[in-house]
Amino acid sequence: ESTESLLSTLCKPTETLFSLLECKPPADGGLFLLKGCRPDTLVDHLREVGTQLKLLHYKAMELVMSAENKEENDESEGEEEGGKRQVSLALRSFVQPAVVPNHKSVLDLRKELEMSAQKQVHKAEGFDADG
Repeated sequence: ESTESLLSTLCKPTETLFSLLECKPPADGGLFLLKGCRPDTLVDHLREVGTQLKLLHYKAMELVMSAENKEENDESEGEEEGGKRQVSLALRSFVQPAVVPNHKSVLDLRKELEMSAQKQVHKAEGFDADG
């Protein structure tokens, strides 16, 4: 497929995110305002979505910290407090940094690729790479 058709498939979900996050086009939007989300304005839309997500993350962090402070001050627990705690658990999971297990460095990946390329060269020359 062409690059433009691949980018076009990203426009609909990007527009949906743009709408759900209540993003606003910049005042000097130009093509952004006229065309909506298209391959040539996709980057602008994604930039606005990213900005809104950062703001949402910041607000969630504030709520989590506020809930933690409230939990420290309130030692009594009731059903209503349990509901509030559930919300804060959901927010806590949103604000936690994503952990990527076994994340390799760029240098490690490059070494692996070079070793793989050398093995293929040896096989192509008729040599066994293992011995």
